[in-house]
Amino acid sequence: MSIWNKVLLGCIFVAALALFVLSARALQAHRYWRESYNAHEKALAAEQQRAKTLLEGDSASGEMGLRQVSFELYKLLIGRGRVLAGARPMEVTKDQDPATKQDRVRIRIETDLPNAAESQSVLHVFEEKPVSEGGRYLGQFTVANVAGTQLELNPSVQLSPAELKRVQDSQQAGTTWRLHELMPADSHEILAGLSDDELKAMFPESAVAEYSKDGQVMLKQDAEQMGLQGKVLLVDENGNIVRNEQGVETEVADGKGMYVRQLRDYRTLFSEIRRLRSNTQARIEIANRDKQFLDESLADARALQQARQQEIQDLQQELTSTRRQRDAVQGHQTALAAAIDTMQQAIDNMMATNEATVAEIARIQSEAARVINARTIGVARADAQ
Repeated sequence: MSIWNKVLLGCIFVAALALFVLSARALQAHRYWRESYNAHEKALAAEQQRAKTLLEGDSASGEMGLRQVSFELYKLLIGRGRVLAGARPMEVTKDQDPATKQDRVRIRIETDLPNAAESQSVLHVFEEKPVSEGGRYLGQFTVANVAGTQLELNPSVQLSPAELKRVQDSQQAGTTWRLHELMPADSHEILAGLSDDELKAMFPESAVAEYSKDGQVMLKQDAEQMGLQGKVLLVDENGNIVRNEQGVETEVADGKGMYVRQLRDYRTLFSEIRRLRSNTQARIEIANRDKQFLDESLADARALQQARQQEIQDLQQELTSTRRQRDAVQGHQTALAAAIDTMQQAIDNMMATNEATVAEIARIQSEAARVINARTIGVARADAQ
């Protein structure tokens, strides 16, 4: 074999080795890209399924999709009205209206939006913090004036001292307010996450169980014994409420079910409470006026009683003096009666003596007349002889 053949064989060997290495690298790259393609294809299918789940939801796990969430959000916002968040209360003043001479409350707040509300519009004011931190409903107010980003609010109804103090404390604490054009509607979800202590801070203790038991499985007899307002609905093995063909829930006749509390119209309830409070305040004012009148009458009666008691004392003193005078008169009268009796006796004795004397004088006069007559007759006879 010539040298050139050997050189050619060496070149062929080197070229074959290079081709072998390049082929191995190509096979390795092909396997890598095939595996990468399969992984990306699986990831793409998973993402497509995830996108479908996000859009349509998963009925097996009960996870809602974007369409269902959008529909639920629409249901939440359909009667919500406009909401102005982040309003900052700047000043709360109480003074007297110069026109009506009545007490009034004026509230000045600042917002981030100019002309955020129209004049004379009604707003429901909430503190913009969780209930667990003391967030409360502050009341219904009317926009009295709009000046750029500042609003002046007046209470739509007269605030009680406790309500006014709550508003003043919120302003002094620097808590931001959320202004609702419409009163938020009651729902089962809005209070679902609150604890019993938070519910007790918002509602009377007798109504806490109604809110804490909402959405829980319980016996209908227990719900009736606890006096819960609402329904106990039939649920399936997954805990979902059973509905008929018309979509109406099935109420449990006897046994276990999901308790669903009765929703309330808080705006109507607040209006009724304000009406009852106004009536009660009016009755209290009337009672206070009646009490004041009775107190004045009682004071006049006591003054009159005191005057009559003084008059009684004066009359008693006069009566005592009159009695002393009467006793003196009676003593004098007794003495006079005794003197009169003595004098009458003396008069009677004198009369008897006088009568006897008169009778004796008459007898003497009669005897004297007889003697005189006899002597006169004797003298006449003597003269006649």
